[in-house]
Amino acid sequence: MDLAQLIHDRRGARTYRDLEDACHGQLSHQRWQQLATRHLRAFPAAGTIVAVATGLGVSERAVLLSAGESLGLKTSAKPHLYDLIPSAVDNLPHAAILAIVASINAMLAIYEGTIS
Repeated sequence: MDLAQLIHDRRGARTYRDLEDACHGQLSHQRWQQLATRHLRAFPAAGTIVAVATGLGVSERAVLLSAGESLGLKTSAKPHLYDLIPSAVDNLPHAAILAIVASINAMLAIYEGTIS
């Protein structure tokens, strides 16, 4: 879905001023309205992406994908493994992350038939 649709769907009955409050004033209500009603011509700035994610209660990744779709990029509508990983994974030590990546690579090698 494009960014305007994401905003529309997640906005619900809230006004653009309510969204301004929801993102702690990082985006004005006028900017919210622009994002929701005007054609996007370029990726929003990083701060805007963070503010939209905060205001809508979605991930920054969801905002990035929606912005990309607004700009004509093809994004996958299917769930990705990344979307299923708990956010607490950020607290894992580097060695644990490397172990997880190694496990995934081993599973892929088995699945692709390169090892048995």
